[in-house]
Amino acid sequence: MSKQKEEKDDQLKLSLKQSLFSGIAKYKNRFELFRAKWDIRRYTKSNWVWFTIIISISLLATQIYTIIEKFSLLPTQIPIFQIFVDADMTLAKREFIYLVPAISLVLIIVGVIFSNRYYNKERNLANTLLWTMLLAVTVATLALIRLIDTY
Repeated sequence: MSKQKEEKDDQLKLSLKQSLFSGIAKYKNRFELFRAKWDIRRYTKSNWVWFTIIISISLLATQIYTIIEKFSLLPTQIPIFQIFVDADMTLAKREFIYLVPAISLVLIIVGVIFSNRYYNKERNLANTLLWTMLLAVTVATLALIRLIDTY
């Protein structure tokens, strides 16, 4: 009888104590739980949320594509910091143009995180955050395209 028990423990004569599929089943259960939590949330079902996120990411992709395509045509210094009155202070190295997509990415991430956090409690606040995110990324994209098209 002890020999039969040893054979049960020794699966497929590979000296495995557990089946290979037991580990996969554990992760599958975790994924199913995550998917159930995701399906319950109203945030993920809102068309407005997905519209703002997809448009914002599309605008970010447009910024990156525009910079990659036109970077070689830009002069060594460009007027990125247009908030200053002094002309010398507005000029910066052309590598600083990558700040625009970086700031847009941070705005998208912060907007999505905070709107997700407050969507069930304060839907108006979450929608305002999404509006602000979308408008800020749109303004940044238009300013970048205007700046690059001057050269």
